[in-house]
Amino acid sequence: MLCKDLILLVLITAPLGWRVSHSHRHCTIYDDLLRREVLYDCSGRKLHGVPVDIPANVTAIDLSYNRITRITPGNFGRLRNLSRLDLSDNRIGKLELGAFTDVPKLRMLNLRSNYLRMDYESLPRGVFKNLSQLQWLDLKNNTNRYPKPKENYPDETLKDLTGLTELYVDGLNMENSVLGPGFASLKTLSLLDFSGDNGRCNLKKLSKNVFYNLRNSQLEYLDLAYCELYKIDNFTFSFLQTIKTLDISGNKYLGLNRLGGVFYGLQNSSLERLILNATTSRESRTYMLYSSRVFHYLQNITTLKHLTLDSNSISDLESNTHVYLEHLETLSLSDNIFLNAIMPAFDLSHLQHLKYLNWSWTFRSKPEVQLKQLERGEFTFTIISAPNLEVADLNNNDLQYPLNHIIVHNATSLRFLNLSNNNFYEWNGPWEVLDNSFRKMHTLDLSGNNCRKISETFLYNFSTTHVLHLQNNRLGYSDTIANGSHTSPFGWLVNLTYVDISSNEMEKLSPNLFNNNTKLQTMMLRNNYLTSDGLNLDLKNISFLDLAYNKLGSLNAKMRSVLDDVQTREKLVNVVVNLAGNPLQCTCETEQFFVWMQKTKVQFVGQDDYQCTLKNGSIVSIKQLSAIVGHLKVTCASKFTLTLVSVVVSLVIITVVASAVYYRFRWEIKYFFYKLRIRRKEYEEVHGDDNYQYDAFVAFSKEDYKWVYRQLRPNLEDAEAEQDRLRLCLHHRDFLPGEDIEENIIQSISQSRKTVLVISRNFVRSNWCYFEMKMARMRLFEEGKDVLVLILLEDIPFREMNDTLFHLFKSKSYLEWPDNQRDQDVFWKKIRMVLKRNNDGV
Repeated sequence: MLCKDLILLVLITAPLGWRVSHSHRHCTIYDDLLRREVLYDCSGRKLHGVPVDIPANVTAIDLSYNRITRITPGNFGRLRNLSRLDLSDNRIGKLELGAFTDVPKLRMLNLRSNYLRMDYESLPRGVFKNLSQLQWLDLKNNTNRYPKPKENYPDETLKDLTGLTELYVDGLNMENSVLGPGFASLKTLSLLDFSGDNGRCNLKKLSKNVFYNLRNSQLEYLDLAYCELYKIDNFTFSFLQTIKTLDISGNKYLGLNRLGGVFYGLQNSSLERLILNATTSRESRTYMLYSSRVFHYLQNITTLKHLTLDSNSISDLESNTHVYLEHLETLSLSDNIFLNAIMPAFDLSHLQHLKYLNWSWTFRSKPEVQLKQLERGEFTFTIISAPNLEVADLNNNDLQYPLNHIIVHNATSLRFLNLSNNNFYEWNGPWEVLDNSFRKMHTLDLSGNNCRKISETFLYNFSTTHVLHLQNNRLGYSDTIANGSHTSPFGWLVNLTYVDISSNEMEKLSPNLFNNNTKLQTMMLRNNYLTSDGLNLDLKNISFLDLAYNKLGSLNAKMRSVLDDVQTREKLVNVVVNLAGNPLQCTCETEQFFVWMQKTKVQFVGQDDYQCTLKNGSIVSIKQLSAIVGHLKVTCASKFTLTLVSVVVSLVIITVVASAVYYRFRWEIKYFFYKLRIRRKEYEEVHGDDNYQYDAFVAFSKEDYKWVYRQLRPNLEDAEAEQDRLRLCLHHRDFLPGEDIEENIIQSISQSRKTVLVISRNFVRSNWCYFEMKMARMRLFEEGKDVLVLILLEDIPFREMNDTLFHLFKSKSYLEWPDNQRDQDVFWKKIRMVLKRNNDGV
């Protein structure tokens, strides 16, 4: 089935390896440069026929989800290299002879979900004659919903597919029929899927000779799931000696306890995986699974490694079950209704090879004796593990017990213990670990248990644990978590690298909670009620700290110091913190936190989306962190400093608050900020039109560099007449080295009589051009003079312009760059005249 999914993915989608090359007749062609394949994608185009003149180099075609009714000779002419063809989800009712004559290299053919019947009218003899290289064929979801009895497959049509390895077909109601002699030609067939979960299957009954003509095939995977089977003969599978996987799930009329004889024919097979999910009706009452009856013939199949018995209403197992399943490596008993305690009644210790056990979703009720023991606090769990068991999954069993005393035997290889979603509401312990159990324990999952209490010693025997899942409990109410104790519950976990305590209603954490966990790298604390004062952890090697959706106004000095220490010490590790969804406060009390955020090398997940609340209640974005820090420094300064810079402070406060609350004023802040910095560096102020250093500052995109240097600069700076020569400020040439780019831009605009905007699509897309335009516009507003000159290099639809540029074009005249020489001469005269004109009022 995995192979099938992968092939469908290749046929239907264009994965990362594909590159769109061009379109053809409303279809798209993708080139796979790595595999040298060409995909012709016409899926979902409402086509009524196969497109003509498909390029000869195409190797894969996707025509799924169309309205095609016929496949005729010549449809795929010239496509000698075609290897994959997807015709699924169309309206094809018949394949005509010669339809595939032109595609001898076809390896995959998908005809799923059409109107094809499993007869010689829809699939005539010889239609697949030229497809000896076909390996994969899907005919599922084609037969009628109400099949006729004693139907059979057109085996004489299929016999030509001598290279077929995987066949997906609907299950016909064959009664006592067999797969015809044509199937004997399918010697390379390894997968046969009749299942009804993704198609239609009405097999009803399988006779003893139904698979006789597959006796010489290499069949390894047989899927009979959800086929409405009510009877399978004892000898049915005797001809399938190479079978490795058999799935008869979902056939509720078979009855699990009546399946014993069915496995008679498998005794000499190579069976590795047996899937028996939901083979009992949900309406049936619970019952004991008589292993001696059901698994008797499986006892000697030494190759059987995997058994799945989910959703079978099993209430108990015979104590000698292990005798018949001693070679198992994985066993799944999920979604049953067992009455016995936390593990199976039969002795797992005899299953020497078992590595994986799924004992989840059993929804067991508590026997009366257990309820009485619970009331007295005497109840003890006993877990007897298989010696090589690595994974024990016991989630969602609705046990509702306190974990007071757990005795573990033989769990020497256990690496992952999943006890999640069981309502173990108190974790007291102790775990009495015997026989060197838990020495390889890697992951413990106790999430979703509604636990309110964990004792100091509960995790005493989990020293090898690396990963601990405790999310979705109520550990905030546990005194050992909130207030601490002589010994931290986590102090025993000296190898812990990952812990998740999200969603635990925690308001604070004991400072020494993780002092002993020196290897801890990832901590998940999201969705709690933690405050800055309640978070004072000593995390010596933390690399990711998730604090999202708590009640943090900031991080306190200790936590900042801890994070900086790790980042400084572990130079090859990036320390990452997530503070999303916290009510951060921008006040004098948190000023140092934001100063630290600005300077630290610690990284913050989604920092630009953080928000904080000012003292006046306004909410601003952390995206403008420098402005916030500046605001806090000013507002929190001494009275003496406030007196000296009262005017500046007022301006800064008004501007910062306005920019934070009203996003549209952000450019004004930048403009005045850099103007102030330039003045502090004692650059000379410019007054009057004759005192400017440049006639014009030219703002242009780097992609328009050639036009500026080949057209604009020579015509304005190197004009023949001296009186026509102008001084231009070009950032590649005239910016001062060592200065910030922003300062260079604003200084150059201020020292130029005019600002020329060379507008193109590249200009519209450039962030720096946008900045230069906003700063020039700010100067226009500040001085009230006509300092902007617009040159349009190419037509740009208004919808592609940003708001600022759109308003400029609506409010100002502009010069368009012409194509012919005569108009260009006029253009240069006009621009010289505009640039020499005094800066009168706007």
